Amino acid sequence: MAKGRGDQVKRFFGEAAEFGIERGVTIPIPAGFDRLALLTFAAGKHGPDLNDKVAKATDILQLMGLYFHAHVEATLKLPVNLDPSSPLSQREAECLAWTSRGRTMDQIGKILGVKTRTVAFHLDSARAKLDAENVAHAVALALRRGLIP
Repeated sequence: MAKGRGDQVKRFFGEAAEFGIERGVTIPIPAGFDRLALLTFAAGKHGPDLNDKVAKATDILQLMGLYFHAHVEATLKLPVNLDPSSPLSQREAECLAWTSRGRTMDQIGKILGVKTRTVAFHLDSARAKLDAENVAHAVALALRRGLIP
């Protein structure tokens, strides 16, 4: 008979205690394309008050995690724009891909580490290159032509 969720949680905390980990904080990091990465800080019972320190630095820690994750992704993955004959630049394809997933220009700017107006520039440029009426039309054309995943 399979163990229940409660048993799994007890086992997890039991194993962590075996290694001296009694407290911790996990910070969610948007990893792109509807994926999530987690940055975890763990401490034993004699460590500093971890929760207070993390609460004061959450924004900085999320940014650290986001930059680290972006570095790992860039190192391990091919760019979004795999077709060398594509009329779109790498950034235009990324902006269209994020738009196709329902992200706002503000959200795309945060994900890519650029200003909202830069995202708007790339989306407008992609729209013009694809001879689309608007950004939604550009997304549809890019998807149909296989220019974005």
